[in-house]
Amino acid sequence: MSATHEYSEDTLVELPTIALFSDMRWETANFFAETFLPGGGSQGRETPEEVVLVQRLRPVLKTFNPTLPADAIDLAIAELIRDRRTMSIVHANREIYQLLKDGIKVSWKNPQGETVTDKVKVIDWQHPENNQFLLVSQFWITGDLYKRRCDIVGFINGIPLMVMENKASHKNLKNAYEENIRDYKTAIPQLFRYNAFIILSNGSRSAIGTISSEWEHFSEWKRINSEGEIGIVSIETMVRGTCDKEKFLDIVENFILFFESKHGTIKILAKNHQYLGVNNAIDTFMQTGKTRGRLGVFWHTQGSGKSYSMIFFSQKILRKIAGNWTFVIVTDRDELDDQIYDNFAYSGIIKETHARADSGEDLQRLLKEDHRFVFTLIQKFRTEKGQPYQKLTDRSDIIVIADEAHRTQYDTFALNMRTALPIYAPGRGTDEVMPVQQKAELVKLLKMVLTETAAFCDMKGIDIEEVLKARNLQKVKLLDDSVDAILVNDESKQKFLNLAGNINRLFKAIKPDPAINDLLPLCTLYLIISLKIRSLTPTADISQVMESIEELLDRSISTEGYVIKPPVILDLSQLNLDVLKEKIDRNRSRIETEKLRGLVERKVQDLVILNRTRINFVEKLQQMIDEYNAGSLNTEEFFKRLVAFARDLQEEEKRAIKENLNEEELTIFDLLTKPSMKLTKREEDDVKKVAKELLETLKQEKLVLDWRKKQQTRASVRLCIEDVLDHLPPTYSKDIYQGKCEIVYQHIFEAYPSPGTTGPMVTG
Repeated sequence: MSATHEYSEDTLVELPTIALFSDMRWETANFFAETFLPGGGSQGRETPEEVVLVQRLRPVLKTFNPTLPADAIDLAIAELIRDRRTMSIVHANREIYQLLKDGIKVSWKNPQGETVTDKVKVIDWQHPENNQFLLVSQFWITGDLYKRRCDIVGFINGIPLMVMENKASHKNLKNAYEENIRDYKTAIPQLFRYNAFIILSNGSRSAIGTISSEWEHFSEWKRINSEGEIGIVSIETMVRGTCDKEKFLDIVENFILFFESKHGTIKILAKNHQYLGVNNAIDTFMQTGKTRGRLGVFWHTQGSGKSYSMIFFSQKILRKIAGNWTFVIVTDRDELDDQIYDNFAYSGIIKETHARADSGEDLQRLLKEDHRFVFTLIQKFRTEKGQPYQKLTDRSDIIVIADEAHRTQYDTFALNMRTALPIYAPGRGTDEVMPVQQKAELVKLLKMVLTETAAFCDMKGIDIEEVLKARNLQKVKLLDDSVDAILVNDESKQKFLNLAGNINRLFKAIKPDPAINDLLPLCTLYLIISLKIRSLTPTADISQVMESIEELLDRSISTEGYVIKPPVILDLSQLNLDVLKEKIDRNRSRIETEKLRGLVERKVQDLVILNRTRINFVEKLQQMIDEYNAGSLNTEEFFKRLVAFARDLQEEEKRAIKENLNEEELTIFDLLTKPSMKLTKREEDDVKKVAKELLETLKQEKLVLDWRKKQQTRASVRLCIEDVLDHLPPTYSKDIYQGKCEIVYQHIFEAYPSPGTTGPMVTG
């Protein structure tokens, strides 16, 4: 095995993953050399266009449906594999999902000539071991125009329910989505009509999503079970947490929703905390005699999908536990009631109109009627202090789900209806030119750099020999440990990247040469570690941010100009401190901090490009990084400061809306009020009017074609600025006024080179 191959996607990710599935009693097979023949090739397929393994499906259907004739089985298979290319992938997927979940309805003639209708069961949801679990690697598929080979496809009874796309451990995981999954959905869409979920992994990091998930909606699977068990690295946690036979069928059967949003139908898969939390609640539900009817507290953070957890819980109860269940959904405000009802309705779990109780008497009436879901507000059940609440019903098949459960609920409503499930809502190396030298001298130099790098790693507590000897997932873990050890500060990171860069350049200059064959494994290892480090940072080092901004702005001053283009904004509302803190506690503190730092640097750059008065954010971040590198901040404190800083950036992004300005107007407003104008609220409003008036006047009258090239049009723009700014409040002295005129003119000159442009844009 070559040293390069030792770190390949196949060696470190795909083969260990297949071994995990084999450990979980999946049958595994490599279809790379599959042949195709009429009537069935080496693996049963006639053509590579087929994605359902019919020769595996048919005998299973006969076993599951022993009383049905062969005609019924044939009809069911025909319905399952019929051409759905005129449907969107999501709609075809939803239709097939219902067939798998509820059975395929077919009609045929019996020997007496009578029409008989029945359902053909496709999957045995109750007994996972009765189904066939097949994991196929290197699965060829031909679409209308293209042929593709999928890394891993998981089949249940011959039906492709899982697709996994892998990347090498040192590659950015997002590439698996951007370069592969997106392409597959266009090139071989028939595969995704059957898909339950998609897994992406590079070993160190894994994510799971659905056919409608954009990259940002793929999520990690953090725990294998409710006891908190995790694998040696991410891929093991993901596979054991989602693809164990029982878990796999549970997720597919009970933790998938099709949601009708304003943008169309989307497919939603439960996140790890929802899956574990709902199943914990249902396990407790099965023991309600011991818990006196209480299921306990299912904690959620804000924005973590409380209403979806309610839906998953409700639909699993309705499907798996016999009974005429009614769910009472309790909230503490009207808008929340409407929001949760809409989510239930758009998910298709509610078929009736909004059954809402406006009083205790109303609820009592609704509970006597046939309603699956009843919605109400907690405030409807208050009583005078000391007064008991009336008994509403004797039914024992009512489940109460309370959202936003505050203490008042326990003092009042909880006395009357036991709350079944209260859910709370509280730097880079510098390239150098390699001189031409004799190869013997270069080999000697390479060995010197390798020795220096080994000494550096030893100082960081990295056992290079141990990493070299490790195999499979243990190697991925040690690579992650090495990266974390190097990321102690910028100096350490930069030192290693420089060393690894020198090793790589020397090695390239020498090869091919037998003299370095024995050095190949070590050189490859250092290269892989450096690539893993670089993959954590999406942008340039912060020291390069302003230089890059100036360069981009200078380059943009041309006849083409630049138009406002919203940057890719880091959604800081998605930051979960508890989850990030947990990752820090699991000896990955520096890796997680480096990721967050990269995102924050990217956001600072985006915001400063739009409004250069935000330069103070660059300076504040640089000071924070300098303190960290100097040892004044430890990793945990640096991480906390980064999170706080990121939230400040989020507030800054929202400031235009709060000030009732657009981003362009806010820039003018900031130029006129910063750094230290002390204005009253009325004076601030006057400055906002000036900013709006100035932009409107300039765009309508002054910013003509090539206005910057003619002295007359430049003078006209400057005069317009002076005239409009003359309406600034009296607080602006003559000197301040003249200074503001100059600053605003310079901004307009740089940002509005031609008519029709609307502000700064960074173009390639």
